[in-house]
Amino acid sequence: MPSSKDHQIWKYPTKIHFGVGVSASLEAACRDIGSVNPLIVTDQAMASRPLYHQFIKHMRTTDVNYREFNAIKPNPTGENVQIGVESFQAGQHDGILAFGGGSALDAAKAIAFQSAQQDPFFSFIARENRQKALTETVPPLLAIPTTAGTGAEASYASVILEEETKRKRILAHPVIMPRLALCDPSLTLDVSPEMTAATAFDAIAHSLEAYCVADFHPMADGIALQALLLLKEALLLAYQDGQNLQARSDLMAASIMGAAAFQKGLGATHALSHAISARIDSHHGLTNAVLLPYVLRFNKAQIADKMTHLAQVLALDCQDGDGFAAVQSWLLGLRRAVKIPETLAALGVDMRQADAIAQDALKDPMAEDNPTPLTEAKLWALLEAAYDGRLG
Repeated sequence: MPSSKDHQIWKYPTKIHFGVGVSASLEAACRDIGSVNPLIVTDQAMASRPLYHQFIKHMRTTDVNYREFNAIKPNPTGENVQIGVESFQAGQHDGILAFGGGSALDAAKAIAFQSAQQDPFFSFIARENRQKALTETVPPLLAIPTTAGTGAEASYASVILEEETKRKRILAHPVIMPRLALCDPSLTLDVSPEMTAATAFDAIAHSLEAYCVADFHPMADGIALQALLLLKEALLLAYQDGQNLQARSDLMAASIMGAAAFQKGLGATHALSHAISARIDSHHGLTNAVLLPYVLRFNKAQIADKMTHLAQVLALDCQDGDGFAAVQSWLLGLRRAVKIPETLAALGVDMRQADAIAQDALKDPMAEDNPTPLTEAKLWALLEAAYDGRLG
């Protein structure tokens, strides 16, 4: 197996340069996507970090012209996108360089898309309207992730909060797939243990939910299983020792793989997570981590055979041949080891909002692929179980 120090070039699902130090090739990467005057998009928290200052310091040594836009919230909003579009157009930019976690990358994809459109951004959420999108002038995007979990650098989806409705909306369009991603595990070395756990659990949720979707998609299933195998070892290692480059490398690879796998679909974990984080501004990966065991229990009858196979792949201890119990035990043990809250109550959810959360989750496109058909009542019951901590 190649080490984290080896420079790899992958061409799936987009062009990816992977390995320690690949982020140093900024000027060549900008040339690769055809941009000499990119808009740099990052989030508010990243803009104050030494890592970002080092990145900008390096940019100054290149011949690339650029301007910075760093007004992105942790859960990016439609307003963030619109202001970003105005900044892009004012600077007459020819590309976008996204630097940061999933928030920055999702916002950058939305800004790139909307910069070419005449109709409002949220009008393109509806599938029937996507064919109306103007695609020829959408600028190219270079993605440089600084966390390992969302896989936003390797997906054609962007999740943006519609503040008026308090709903997270998903724009999915091939044109917003980053043209090139520089995936450098060394950029994640200063990520805190808490954020390492939250983002990695996002990758676990992507891979595990995609694997559980009933559709026949052996390519996605194979990628999801390999990602979970990497995550099983790497999450705890990176959590305990943030300077472990091999573990950081495996987490970043698994993050990309999770994004490739979830083209198959997701499920109730993500549908509920979108609805919850839109209302309480919780971290997406952390919210997924809290919800995932409860959703697995809810889907048990439909996914039992898949869990038996997963338990074998992960070499879990299956007492009495119960693969589902083995996977659930592993997941709960890992969650405790990295100090993830165990209930929605601990996360800060107010059950007085449960009706609205269940209604929004049912409308989320991720709900359509859940192995067990969902209703508002079933989602409400799921919320109640996750709030109380009932897994029986």
